[in-house]
Amino acid sequence: MSQNFKKDCYFGTVKKYEQFNQENAKYYLGVKTVLGNKDGKLTLFDGEMLVEVEQEFNLKIGLIEVKLTPGEYYFFDSADKITVRCLSGMAEVRSKNGNLKQITEGFEVHIDDKEFSESTFSSLRVIPLESHLLSYSKLKKLNSSQIVAYAKKFKAKHKNYVAWLEDLNHTLIERMIAEEKKEKADAEQRKKMIERQKKGHWDLTLANAWGVLAVEKFAAAFEKENVTGTTSASYASQTKNLDWVKQVKGGELAFSWQPRTENFTVKHTGGGKPWMTLQSFAAIPLKNALSSGYRIQKTWIPVEQKTKGAWTRGDVVKVRLEMDAQTDRSWVVVQDPIPAGASILGSGLGRDSQLSTQGEEQKGRADLAFVERSFENYRAYYQYVPKGAWTLEYTIRLNQNGVLQMPATRVEAMYSPELFGESPNSDFKIVESD
Repeated sequence: MSQNFKKDCYFGTVKKYEQFNQENAKYYLGVKTVLGNKDGKLTLFDGEMLVEVEQEFNLKIGLIEVKLTPGEYYFFDSADKITVRCLSGMAEVRSKNGNLKQITEGFEVHIDDKEFSESTFSSLRVIPLESHLLSYSKLKKLNSSQIVAYAKKFKAKHKNYVAWLEDLNHTLIERMIAEEKKEKADAEQRKKMIERQKKGHWDLTLANAWGVLAVEKFAAAFEKENVTGTTSASYASQTKNLDWVKQVKGGELAFSWQPRTENFTVKHTGGGKPWMTLQSFAAIPLKNALSSGYRIQKTWIPVEQKTKGAWTRGDVVKVRLEMDAQTDRSWVVVQDPIPAGASILGSGLGRDSQLSTQGEEQKGRADLAFVERSFENYRAYYQYVPKGAWTLEYTIRLNQNGVLQMPATRVEAMYSPELFGESPNSDFKIVESD
């Protein structure tokens, strides 16, 4: 049988009046979906189909069988290959030759052979969270607060879903802009959006770009009154004022640390509602290794050493950095300081030594993009670092004697700065050569 329906669909699904019932489920068809029935089995020849399951049953399409859960939604597409997408609940897709894939909500699988002669499955793929939330919220008729709550639960279920945070920020901010005339709703969304910040920013570049636009939109709609008057800040016995007539764009008020706990208060006298960012800075030396997603272990290995057990000017040293990542991340940078006056070998410039650098090893599955060799540190940029251990080695020549101090060695995910690792470097003593 074939049916021709209206072009009124979203995310590969049609609205509920475009349907027919069969086999314990409701089927919603795309505008050009063509279905067939052969030997009592439903065959999906071409098009899109949404299935709302009423009772548990196995849906047979050609030579594959999909076990569906009651009360949930599943999407099927057969453009150039069969796609089985789980919008809610869980499904099992099994081929005649025994291949099996389990899918949970927010994920999909492709069957590469449309004719089902072998039914070759692709690996599981995530659905972009923005699209998934849009579809799920319409199917389940969720309001904005319910969408946020669902997204948090979804994150807990799928901790390796890299894109969820950026897309959730994107969804919240877009909703703010779209409903900017509703002051009460906008204020609530703005509060949720700001609460998602960490250390004064959102986690990803796109989220920060959208966030700036959203705040500017909000300010243009609801903060039209210019800020006037004076803002006063007090910390312990110190009080400082900011005059908005003299500093139209705002400014900074800095206070020195106090030896004991003190109250900090801010008061504005005048028109408008200024924004305030509170930051604290303290120079605290790193004494022990710090791990927040990455661990680092550094080893100094002599290549050419005049005196065993002591470093001398002119010695050649191999530096080994053994690192461990607790999760997958793209664009990770490793920065390791070198002793003052030392030169990093391997650049091919004058006084370089190819022989000294031959034993350098790079172990692990981290994808190294490029390396910077400066007078201060060795910096390596990785396009992708999977979960697990990897090793980096480079070689330096010691050119300056003395007791030299260095900052900490650091590993950081560039677009997830909350994931980092630091390891302190002890004083490095280099003696004069005889």
